[in-house]
Amino acid sequence: EIELVTGNNQPTGVATHTSTTNSITLPLVFGTYYKVYVRAVCSGNTSAWVVSDQFTPLLPGTDCNSAIDITSLPYTHSDTTANYGDDYNGQPGTSCGITGNYLSGDDVVYAYTPNENMVINVELIPQGTYSGIFIYDSCANIGVSCLAGVANVNANVRNINNLSLIGGTTYYFLISTRTQPQSVQYTLNIQRVFCAEPINLTATNPTLTSTQL
Repeated sequence: EIELVTGNNQPTGVATHTSTTNSITLPLVFGTYYKVYVRAVCSGNTSAWVVSDQFTPLLPGTDCNSAIDITSLPYTHSDTTANYGDDYNGQPGTSCGITGNYLSGDDVVYAYTPNENMVINVELIPQGTYSGIFIYDSCANIGVSCLAGVANVNANVRNINNLSLIGGTTYYFLISTRTQPQSVQYTLNIQRVFCAEPINLTATNPTLTSTQL
């Protein structure tokens, strides 16, 4: 039995939630502080109540488990990683396009679950240097192995094009920096590719009035 208590309110001794396993997901409101009182029930008897430390939900985007939910595409969001704190450190992992410590600054995480197979383009427009964006298919893979990623020392736009997604799989988009600078302002754009863009364009045989494309 669990009693969820807000702020410094005293418990009533009446359970607000119950669980038959060692795990339960509780509905919380961001910005509210909570304590939980828990007691065991067995063979008609109950243990004494045990109280947790006070806690509050994480700001969406702070880490993978509280990622900002992308509900539809196209998607765009402008922010700064300074709003989300530093929850990851070190290198982004293998197949991430970079080996530097690009998870060592503040970071923000987005999550998207497509309802069908699709191809997307991802664009990160940073307002500073030493930043990167990395895409994972699970929280456990952050810092271990990427599906794709791009980062460098300059402030150029970072693009990940024609990334294939599988319907029903949740993908995590992590934006971070090296230790210096600690944070970066950015704009994130994600759009679905319905028709592949032309590539490898060339212009040859120019004249005064024409060229061959």
